[in-house]
Amino acid sequence: MALAIPLSRWLGERYGYKRMFLAAMFFFALGSALCGIAWSLQAMIFFRALQAIGGGMIMPVAMTILYRMVPRERLGTAMGIWSVVLMVAPTIAPPLGGYLVEDVGWRFIFYVNIPVCVVAFALARLLIPPDQGRPGLPFDLPGFLTVGGGLFALSEGQRYGWTSEPIIICFYVAACLLAGFVCLELAASQPLLDLRVFAFGQFTVANLLGTVQVLGFYASVFFVPIFLQTIQGNTALQAGLILLPAAVVSGVVSPFAGRLYDRFGPRLVIVPGLLVVGIFSLMLHQLSVATPEGTLVWWLMGCYAGLGLIMTPMMSSALAFIPPSQIGSANTLFSIVRAAGSSLGLTVLNVMLQSQEATSFSDLAGSYAPGTSRLRTAEAVLGGKSSSPAFLLRLYALLQSQSFVKAVDNVFLFVAGIAFGGILLTLYLRRHPPQAHSAASG
Repeated sequence: MALAIPLSRWLGERYGYKRMFLAAMFFFALGSALCGIAWSLQAMIFFRALQAIGGGMIMPVAMTILYRMVPRERLGTAMGIWSVVLMVAPTIAPPLGGYLVEDVGWRFIFYVNIPVCVVAFALARLLIPPDQGRPGLPFDLPGFLTVGGGLFALSEGQRYGWTSEPIIICFYVAACLLAGFVCLELAASQPLLDLRVFAFGQFTVANLLGTVQVLGFYASVFFVPIFLQTIQGNTALQAGLILLPAAVVSGVVSPFAGRLYDRFGPRLVIVPGLLVVGIFSLMLHQLSVATPEGTLVWWLMGCYAGLGLIMTPMMSSALAFIPPSQIGSANTLFSIVRAAGSSLGLTVLNVMLQSQEATSFSDLAGSYAPGTSRLRTAEAVLGGKSSSPAFLLRLYALLQSQSFVKAVDNVFLFVAGIAFGGILLTLYLRRHPPQAHSAASG
């Protein structure tokens, strides 16, 4: 996928975006089918790579097609419908995957993609207008190797411990390669991706706001399920079902936010969204071992409502001032920044979680020193004496749970601060120019 995303713009311009969307759907469906029948780990790795070729191209290619088909003044509404999938799919995937693995069979987590791809392929052939490619478009091989290598190193770093030597090396390699990519692209006459789109301030600000949205989304979609399973004893399916109402709320709010964007512009929609995310992140900062599930569901629904308000106008405003000739590069770069932001954002949140968890554990352990009232209370509650190995194990498990919850609380406090700080970025956002409609639709 790290190689497919930057390549998607050149392939779309070279062979036509409709043709590349159909090809992406075909490879994703083919890869899914082959993963379902994989007979060994080596075969699975190869087939997953084939699946990722299609999966990596779908997002930037589809966004470019959407931009070209939809009139500029209705772009927010279209993006609102589009962003429903981006918000809802990662939330419902864990409970659906848990159900398929536990009750149906692991192979069906791949087979379930096939009918969706078939329907999308058929509708795309019927509804997407054909476009002409540029057969003579040269391929920027140095740019492809540097950006592809940088994104690959960034994605591979997540496989190791977040503070381990391999991940530090991966991030260093990624930084060097991506810096080389910037230098090569700015000097190239026919760059793989036109980095000059970042000269449009609104595009740059929207990408920064996307980082805020990514942090809020991943803090809830990764850490809350861990809390529900390890602390409150839920299964993966039960944890996913607890997150499901929040996904439904975001699916309802996103199209509504798109209509508001078309009418009022980005600022009047994103600012309330950031305020809502910040407020409900402060509520999630109060998470404890004894937090009722109903209360947690309410907090998550509020947080996802705010994320839904941010997502659509953020995506729409990123493209509002981009000329049609540069929209392919803009969409691909938006996908790259989002993928890189996800990796870096998740890294930051995990490092923060681990650091806060270690600090909290040390502080809590010190408060249970011999002779303290807290230790005597623990002996009464947990049963046994402090000299008993069984008691020490129970106390250790209790301290681990409490320190993890405290660390998660601090992560949400960090997210709240980032959300409130993101309001300053909205000062640079403007409504799309009315005269852009003809250019966009042509």
